[in-house]
Order: sequence, then structure tokens, then C-alpha cells
Amino acid sequence: MISRTSEEFAELVREGLTLPGFHLCLSPLWGSKQAASRPAIRNALKMALASFSAPGKTSDWADSPESLKVLDLSTPPRVSFASISISHCPTLGGFAFSPGRVGIGFDLEELSRLSISAIERVSTSEEIASAPDRTLLWSAKESAYKALAISGSALSGIITHSWRDLGNGKGYLFSAEVKVSSLEPVKKIRGLVACRENYTLAISTHSD
Repeated sequence: MISRTSEEFAELVREGLTLPGFHLCLSPLWGSKQAASRPAIRNALKMALASFSAPGKTSDWADSPESLKVLDLSTPPRVSFASISISHCPTLGGFAFSPGRVGIGFDLEELSRLSISAIERVSTSEEIASAPDRTLLWSAKESAYKALAISGSALSGIITHSWRDLGNGKGYLFSAEVKVSSLEPVKKIRGLVACRENYTLAISTHSD
């Protein structure tokens, strides 16, 4: 069920956000309540990146210094050929990556753990009115925050808008923007968020 959800949502992202090389992997073994979930997800990410960098054969990259840094839990995972984002909640974890320079942000949440009052604190009344469901706002904003990969922004400063229903319960496309400082232009984000089983899943993209 989880593997089918991973691939179905990944294909939705590839088409909806025009990210043809997008990859997503989910596992309950990577949920935060599992012992050693953080090193486990990093090892799986390293293996997936190695396969991606050299499909069908052993990759020299797997033994490179860059690949070893992916295992370093003290820093966010970064590689030269793809953008990476990791997310986890108590019962599920996952990673996403996409080749190229387009930054991505990935968020997943358990629906039962989402706080409506917390969502309302970081959302404007206009956002709440325009969103198809306020439970989707947290993941949309969190994924946008991760896609920006900059300090100084907060969820309340990320404004979502232009929601579009993909139909048949597939999910929703959305846009977002944030003003980081008066000296910089508004940063614009595109994203996709959906509910699957007991979770919200969201991917956002940002390019300068």
C-alpha cells in the first residue's frame, strides 16, 4: 500500500509540477517513533541516489565523499546533481529528490496530529477561505518553507493562493509567495498537496 502510494503521488508530482525525474520513497520503518529511523532513511537515500546517478550498474558515486556526506545526520543532505528533502512523522517517513537546480521541499503529516489552531495561527483569513481544506495548509506551507531553504522566513510569511483541484480526489495544485526582505524580490513557489490514507503529502518547488 505504501509503495503504491509513493509511486502514485510521485507520478502526480512529475506531471503536475513538471518534474520528470522526481523520486519519492516512503516507509513506516522511517517513522520518528522507530529506533534508528534517521540513519536508516539516510542509508536508503544514499542507495537511491547511487542508483539514480548510474542506473543499472554500481556507481562510483556511492563511494565518493559527496555520498558519505548524505549519511551525516548533523547536516541536511545535499548533492551536486539533485535537490533533496526529507520528512517524517511518528508512523511514516520518506525522502524526495529531483535532479537539477530546482529546489524542492517535501512534507508529510499525520492527519490526526494536525492542530487546527496552529494552522490558523500561521494562516491569513484569506488563505483559510481559499484553501480547499485548512488541514492541507500546514503541509503546503511547510513544504514551501523547505523548498526555499533559507533562514529568516516563517510559515506565517508564506502566503498560499491559486488552489486548483486535480479532480477525482487526486490532490490540489497551489501557488505561494514570500517576501524575505525589502531588498529581495518576492520568491514564488509552486506546489502540490494531497491526502493519502491517514496522511497529508506535499511537494513544493522553487527556482531563482
